[in-house]
Amino acid sequence: LKLKPDVAFEGLESSDPSFAHARKGPRGYWTKLPREGKLDFTFNLVAAADRIGRGLPRSDFQGFLRRFTSEARVEPPTKKCGPLLAKWHDFAQQQGDQLIFLNALSQDFTLPYACLTHLLSADGGLADQMAWRLVQTLNEGTSSWLVLALPSPGSYIKAEPKLRPFLSFQPEAPSGHYDLDLSCGCQRGVAERLVLINAWEVAKDK
Repeated sequence: LKLKPDVAFEGLESSDPSFAHARKGPRGYWTKLPREGKLDFTFNLVAAADRIGRGLPRSDFQGFLRRFTSEARVEPPTKKCGPLLAKWHDFAQQQGDQLIFLNALSQDFTLPYACLTHLLSADGGLADQMAWRLVQTLNEGTSSWLVLALPSPGSYIKAEPKLRPFLSFQPEAPSGHYDLDLSCGCQRGVAERLVLINAWEVAKDK
């Protein structure tokens, strides 16, 4: 998120008194970090929110979330989507590996809509689980398109209870009562968005 280490990591304590953040040396090589030991710190989300939201109106929560997503998640270019989808097909008939793959995508990636529709068309009976795991990989403001990509009404009916908090979330009016299952990817995504919006409001109040 383009923050200096001493700004990004607060209250840093290491079991190794000589610990220092990796730095690039004069020959272009990064200094090595210890491979063992204990490191405690708090990530300074307020500083990250302040930098990312700079220049946006205070009330533009949707714009802030869109910016944060574009910087914090990986959006593969079109030419990389083919190998990504091929990896999915490598896991055919291996449901455990497929679920691990879906969870990784949900946490770290922003996917083009066409990529998501391809995954859903080759679901292997996992369409409803794909829906609530991958809905947050769509760009902010386009998550409702997921409904159009599901292969059948039955898939939507099965996925809807878990999708409901995410699809009904309104970033421009986030105040309210939430009952979220944090083991569900898209509902955890709602909680993450609330934390981000709160961090940005704290940054704006400074």
